[in-house]
Order: sequence, then structure tokens, then C-alpha cells
Amino acid sequence: MATRTNDVVNFTSEFVRLGQNSRLLSEQVTPDVLTSFSKVFVEMLGSVYENLQIGAGGLLDGLAFQAFYLGDRSEVDWPSDLER
Repeated sequence: MATRTNDVVNFTSEFVRLGQNSRLLSEQVTPDVLTSFSKVFVEMLGSVYENLQIGAGGLLDGLAFQAFYLGDRSEVDWPSDLER
């Protein structure tokens, strides 16, 4: 719960006020933050999708991406250099 509260206090309220000039849109995500987001996302949606899992993700040329899948294993063959 603390992570979600911190996000609202530190990023969302500032984004509402400043839009494009907020830290939310001007700072690049780090691998640790992406991992934290993924865990919270799965925790939140886990009450609806019990078998939701974190898939491959990463950062590439300023783009952050994160896959999720349902079940035991992803059906997508991710290149090994994209794995965290």
C-alpha cells in the first residue's frame, strides 16, 4: 500500500498540476522501478486473475516495456537479452 500512496503523493498529483513538465513524464524509469511496478500490478490484479504472472520486460532506447501472462508459462518466445 505504501508504494501506491507514495506514487500518488510524489507523481500523480504533480502530473495533474504540471502535465508534460512533471517528473512522471520527464524522468526515465529504472529497472528497479519497473520491477516494483510489475509486482504491484500483479498484486492488484491478482484478486481478479489468480494466475497473472510477470513476463519479460526491459528498457530500450528510452522505451520501457513489461509483459504479463496468464498461466504457467508465457507463450511468447522473448529474446534472452531482454530478460531482466
